[in-house]
Order: sequence, then C-alpha cells, then structure tokens
Amino acid sequence: MYSTQQLYNVMLNYAPPAACFGTMAVGWAFCAEMISPQHRFKLRTFTSWTNGRLLMTAVAQAAGTWRLASYCLAAAAILPLITIFILPESLAWLKMKGKYEKEGAARKRLGWLNGFEPREENSGPKESAPQQQQQAQPQRKSFLTALKDKQLRLNVLVLAVMWFCAGLSTYSIDLNGEDMTKNMWVGQYLNSGLASILRIVSDLVKWCLQLIS
Repeated sequence: MYSTQQLYNVMLNYAPPAACFGTMAVGWAFCAEMISPQHRFKLRTFTSWTNGRLLMTAVAQAAGTWRLASYCLAAAAILPLITIFILPESLAWLKMKGKYEKEGAARKRLGWLNGFEPREENSGPKESAPQQQQQAQPQRKSFLTALKDKQLRLNVLVLAVMWFCAGLSTYSIDLNGEDMTKNMWVGQYLNSGLASILRIVSDLVKWCLQLIS
C-alpha cells in the first residue's frame, strides 16, 4: 500500500504535465480560432513548443537554481492570464453553440481592441435565432464517430504516431544531451534550437507554396 505522502507526490508529478497539455491544447485552439487563416502560419511558426523550450532553457540557465527558475517561469506563465479578462470568447465557438447575440458582442469587442470604428448595423429585417441556426451549421462528429471514417481514422493514426515519435526522440535526446557536447546547457540549446529552425523553415516553405498556388 502506498502512503499518503507517496500518493501526494504522484499527484503533484502528474498535475504540471496535465496542466501544460490542457493549456497548449485549449490555448492554441483559442488563438487559432481568433486569428484569420491567412495569418495562422505565424502562430504555428513562432509560438511553437520548440521556441518555448529554448526560452525556458535560457531562463533556467540565467536563474542558476531550479527553485528560482521555477518562480521565474511561473511568473512568466501568469502574465498571459491577463488576456483572459480582455479577449472575448471564440467567435467560432459561440456561433457553433448558437449564441449569436454574444457572438455579435464579441465581434464588436475584437473590433474595439483592434482600433476599428464600430460599423452601423443594417436597418433591414433581422433574422431570428432559429433562422440563423438553420443556416450552414458545421457538421459535428464525436471522436468515436470520426474513427469509423477510414480517412479520418488514418489521419488520427498518422498524427498519433508522428507526435509519439517526436516526443520519444526529444526525450531520448534530453537523456543524452549532456553526453553529446559534455555540457548540459549546450546540448539543450542545440536540441531546441535545431527543432525551432526546422519548424520555422517548414512552415515558411508551406506558406510560400500556398502563395504560389
């Protein structure tokens, strides 16, 4: 039987990764919905986990101790929380839920944040909420329903294998980072720096191909 202290340690060890995964998934999805498709390549390129890891390594080296580094990184993570009280809810999410009045208010708030002057609403007849709801609604599928589709199942499996291999490779390099260069910091900088450069180059190539096509 595990003691109470051991159970607390296990829970505390799993809590930070779970919080990070949730923040990355929800935060990235929120930012992607708030940004137009033409500018999403910037989100994928510069706000990636590779650049974040590079900054975390620099903060940890500058702090000198793990305790001070933890405080500094926690303070840096708290600052973006201010945006929760400034930015409205996702427009796509509100529209999918049928909350059209809140969507209009969120759209006005975004325009105000961007410095746009409020546009006058058309004086024509307005559509009721049921009529708006009947208009092109996105098709919603559950995860299990998506797995029944051959193409969607293949896409999910490809992404799962890709991210598993990427995570396993990064973890393996972390374990041997000090042995590669005989210096832990240099190994960490090389690992995250190379991944960051490859990510930026890859996304820029995709963006250029989209412009050409």
